[in-house]
Amino acid sequence: MRTLFRKPFAFLIAVAIVAGFAVSSCSDDDSGDGNNADVTAKKAVLADSIEVAEDLLSSTEEGVQDGQYTAGSKDALQDAIDAAQAVHDNAASTATQVANATVSLHEAMETYRSKVILPVAAEDLIGQWSFDEGTGITAGDGSGNGFNGTFKTGPAAWGAGFPEWAEDRYGNASKAIHFNEGANIEVPYNTALNPKKLTIALWLNADEINAGNRFLGLQSWIAYKFQLQEANRPFLT
Repeated sequence: MRTLFRKPFAFLIAVAIVAGFAVSSCSDDDSGDGNNADVTAKKAVLADSIEVAEDLLSSTEEGVQDGQYTAGSKDALQDAIDAAQAVHDNAASTATQVANATVSLHEAMETYRSKVILPVAAEDLIGQWSFDEGTGITAGDGSGNGFNGTFKTGPAAWGAGFPEWAEDRYGNASKAIHFNEGANIEVPYNTALNPKKLTIALWLNADEINAGNRFLGLQSWIAYKFQLQEANRPFLT
């Protein structure tokens, strides 16, 4: 379970402008569709574009971490590369078809780049617990604010459970934590953890749904808590 705790924020994603090419419109008389030299020149441009796309594909990976790409995005770009390669390899392709394939491939690369996972602005993070240590009894705070948590045994009345390292939602061993019978992680109180406005984001998989499933809280009865209520409803109070 990955947990982010941050102030509300807004950010602007700047679209990278990459070196491209110009495709000029032509009349029927000078389209060059039957000109072997024109087709050859445009295929050279397409070949360069395919190489750029393949480099982009091989130098990046899918995942859930900052800088990785969302699941399925690589397949879409590979399909675009395959389509462009088919046009390039087809001896009957016209100059217009080759130029259009180049444009389509660049659009696919732009779409792929938009799938990158961007980090929350560092200045907006209060606490971030990724639960990726995989061992020990400490959950480190990735925000840089030092709000590290310590594993704690739950109350005897709840079963005295203790946090356990577990498999995450992607099947990675010891990259999540299983809480049961009151098991918890305690972060020492700090006024920064109690802002006037806040955003809580987390991944969880409940063994069962009941009104007692509390997942994050600050001195629950006098500050705030996030939990699941009946019928799997998220609830913040």
